[in-house]
Amino acid sequence: STAPVVGIDIYTTVMEIIGSASLLPNKLEGASLISHLKSGGEQAIQRTDPFLVFKYTKPNNRHDLTIVQGRHKLIKDADSGNLFLYDLENDIGESVNLVDKHPELTKQLYDDLTAYFGRLGWDEAQIPKYTPPRRRN
Repeated sequence: STAPVVGIDIYTTVMEIIGSASLLPNKLEGASLISHLKSGGEQAIQRTDPFLVFKYTKPNNRHDLTIVQGRHKLIKDADSGNLFLYDLENDIGESVNLVDKHPELTKQLYDDLTAYFGRLGWDEAQIPKYTPPRRRN
């Protein structure tokens, strides 16, 4: 399977296997992988959102925030506040920042990230307001 998964998916899957899925919190981010695995990767993983969100803790207790949807990955660097947009299908090494080239997609992913944080009750103050890049003359 080429479907992206996260660690919490394993917890959700195990809880379903042992018959305790009803004990999972409503705001749990993970999805069960059982149907996906039983179908040999053919059946899509049923998620609440069409994207995955990650928080990476840095040594100074700051976080990089990442949202991945389809082939696109948006990263917000917590130290600089800079945004980075990558096309993982064409740039697996994440070497070309597409924020200036795709401001609408950047805004959509950023808005999804912000809404996600709000829904789960995470500290949204970690995400500064998005401001589109200025057009170069």
